[in-house]
Amino acid sequence: MALMFTELVTQVEEDTGRSDKSTEIGTYINRGQHIIQRDASVLHHDFTCLMMESYRDTVDGTKTYSIPSNLKSFYGLRLCESATKRKFHPLTPRVQNLRRPYPEDDSEGTPVYYIIRGRFFDLSPIPDAAYTMHMNWYKWADTISGTTESDLLYMDEVIIKCADWLTVLSLNLEDDVRRFKGDYRDLLTSAITADRDANKYDLQLKAQPFTTAVTPGADMTDYHLKPGWVRGPG
Repeated sequence: MALMFTELVTQVEEDTGRSDKSTEIGTYINRGQHIIQRDASVLHHDFTCLMMESYRDTVDGTKTYSIPSNLKSFYGLRLCESATKRKFHPLTPRVQNLRRPYPEDDSEGTPVYYIIRGRFFDLSPIPDAAYTMHMNWYKWADTISGTTESDLLYMDEVIIKCADWLTVLSLNLEDDVRRFKGDYRDLLTSAITADRDANKYDLQLKAQPFTTAVTPGADMTDYHLKPGWVRGPG
């Protein structure tokens, strides 16, 4: 069972011997959650417990939409209509500005591309109707306090050691800084390995038998099901 915020604070106080720094330690625990996520990203890992899914409807004639306020990384956007299911293609703002400098002047239609601009994203073409979008994204861990538990499941030791390190760092205790930082790094590496191992079977791609019979040149609604001689090139 995960520790509550107050229990995390108590543990850091005991590790560092600084019960007089409880307020600062609470800040370091919340700051530490985000440091853990950033350090994991450097190692090309996002923790599965923070991966989110949500749905959003477009509005006819509306180009720009807000993204979740606690979003860290945007994984993808899919169109989820009964007649059409496909992924949107990401574009950078620079590429979009080159290809469609005045998108409001273009014809509206079913969106194909999304362009992230800060805390918002644009759709191109601009929607001509209400469409349901499925969003996959990675969140920042929520700020915790009182009896709240961290969103970083089963990572209490990593959070504690990160807060230990930040606490002694603020006090310029060089020997303790090296010790606690080393402990934190080792525990973070172990947590990443455990998270990857727990989900490695979901990441293994396995070929499925192709059972769809198609006459060359025949039209198929699902593009990804078309054999190579139907879908490309040309």
